[in-house]
Amino acid sequence: MKIVDADGRDSSAAVLGGDDRRRLLRPPPTHGVEVERQRLRGPSDEELLELRKDPNYRPAVAIASHQSRVEWEIDAQRVLNNDPKWRRGRLRDFVAAREFVHEWNDMLARMRVEGVRSGLPAFEPGQDKFRSFLSSMPHTQVAVSIKTQKYKNPRHTWTPNGISDIDAMSVAYAYCEAVFPTRPSVTRC
Repeated sequence: MKIVDADGRDSSAAVLGGDDRRRLLRPPPTHGVEVERQRLRGPSDEELLELRKDPNYRPAVAIASHQSRVEWEIDAQRVLNNDPKWRRGRLRDFVAAREFVHEWNDMLARMRVEGVRSGLPAFEPGQDKFRSFLSSMPHTQVAVSIKTQKYKNPRHTWTPNGISDIDAMSVAYAYCEAVFPTRPSVTRC
């Protein structure tokens, strides 16, 4: 796994730390799907105690980073409350468009520029091909589905914890037969 900072520099060592930390974050390999399930379950209570001793282990930073995403969802809720026809019509399209713009647009722009700089043909799909491209990302489709359900309730309260849950559910979907949130920010399969 490679982790980059906002400037594109490799920050893997700073985030993952030494071999002990990597061992805690990546469970020892077992059999196929079980490895993925272990990753989704996260560290055991004993492993979590070890992680908390590391000054670089700061889950609060990740939660704080969700605040801009929460503000984005609150803004969408404001738009929907001001124009409720979206809730009766193409709500999923509304949510999908916003999801792409907020979560993927910058990355796609960088990818397109880097591709052209590398001599690849420009990525300029038509409308149908672009829809197909977006639909090929199951975790994004799961996030859109969950958010669409949340937006049906005009009084839903968006929180960083809720964003974490949607992220976890989106990733878990590809690896589990069924996914059940057992308590905030914990996903079991």
